[in-house]
Amino acid sequence: MVFGQENPCYLKVRSVGVNPARNSILLIDKNNKVHTFELSTRQLKSTQDLENVFSNAPENIDLIVSNNDQIQLVDERTIHSYHQNPDGTFESVGGTKQLHSRVIFYPDSSISLNNGTVYLINGGVFADYNLASNTPNILGNRDVVLANLPERGFSAFPIDNQPTQANLYVFFDQKVGEYNMEEKVLKNEVNVNQFFSC
Repeated sequence: MVFGQENPCYLKVRSVGVNPARNSILLIDKNNKVHTFELSTRQLKSTQDLENVFSNAPENIDLIVSNNDQIQLVDERTIHSYHQNPDGTFESVGGTKQLHSRVIFYPDSSISLNNGTVYLINGGVFADYNLASNTPNILGNRDVVLANLPERGFSAFPIDNQPTQANLYVFFDQKVGEYNMEEKVLKNEVNVNQFFSC
């Protein structure tokens, strides 16, 4: 990972995710601005008000997760689903739904993989979650399967469209680092303002 961008960004991160096409990082800041960055270069593409990017967005956004077709904003246990328009905005589809009752926790962290798999996490537990059917596939011990990640409040997704999906960016506490899912190691942590270029 190369840091020390020429034009650092000054962001107060609220939520971070990746779009369904896996080419843009979406960062919502504490002022409800959506900053869109090119995934490959981490260069700023646009900054817009939340309501201009996501129609009918919830006031509270705990997580941004995505599968191959849609992006979801998660507010506690409520999922708001969106389809991306060609202009980069997101249109609400299918209304809202509640997390499946088998997921008894409120997720505060997530991992969105390129194959459509989403992990919803809280503390030491995780759910491998199917967003399309709104059901958990597996419930498990996060400390075994996803060891050495931050305790809470993180978002992660693959660095690129690699088939193995082994290397992830992990955003947490105004920082970003790299995590290898095979080695289960978090490394190269820097302040998020050093990671992006505005």
